[in-house]
Amino acid sequence: MIEDKLATHFGAALSAAEKEPLSLCRQLRNKVLHSDFRAARHKLQELGVPTAPGGVVKIDLPVVTIEEATRKIAAARAGTEGTIVADTSSTDEGGVYGWFWEAGCAGDFQKASDAFRRAGAIVDRLVSGYRPDYLGLSDWVPAVGGLVALVVSRRVC
Repeated sequence: MIEDKLATHFGAALSAAEKEPLSLCRQLRNKVLHSDFRAARHKLQELGVPTAPGGVVKIDLPVVTIEEATRKIAAARAGTEGTIVADTSSTDEGGVYGWFWEAGCAGDFQKASDAFRRAGAIVDRLVSGYRPDYLGLSDWVPAVGGLVALVVSRRVC
């Protein structure tokens, strides 16, 4: 992975405490881009970012009427109807759409963005003032997708 190449190349300039966030941020990016928002929340927790449920409840509405929707919404607010999305997986009861709302309401996307920014600052510090040909990175920086590669290529090219 790209974070392994950075750790190898920069050696002593990259502390052990900086290596793990680079790896976890790449994994977090993958979870967000593949809409696995529950797993993304777990990656945030691994990064030490506190998370909390967003309060989204999925309600099944097989009969679509104003009366039935009003009744089910009132019951969901009372806690007697629906499925709490945070208690489901992204692919079962809560669904991807429910988890999209759950992650948004809980602030998970902003938290992920902040984590990416912190990882980008690590990479910026490492490559500040260098060009890929001086680092021996020119053959793999453009070919590697993802957050770290984007930060490196934006910074040094």
